[in-house]
Amino acid sequence: MVDDLVRQGKTSKDISEMLNISLRTVETYRNNLRKKLGINKKKISLRTYLMTNFAAM
Repeated sequence: MVDDLVRQGKTSKDISEMLNISLRTVETYRNNLRKKLGINKKKISLRTYLMTNFAAM
């Protein structure tokens, strides 16, 4: 769910308000996604990575 919203270009603040969860929770989701995708210490934005590799999902 969060990955779809990131792919749409929503900010963490927008996502937290839409899902009625805290901003810190959204940041944790984003960090966990970066870890799972193997981009946690690379200079690439999560949105760019998701757009190029998972656009059709």
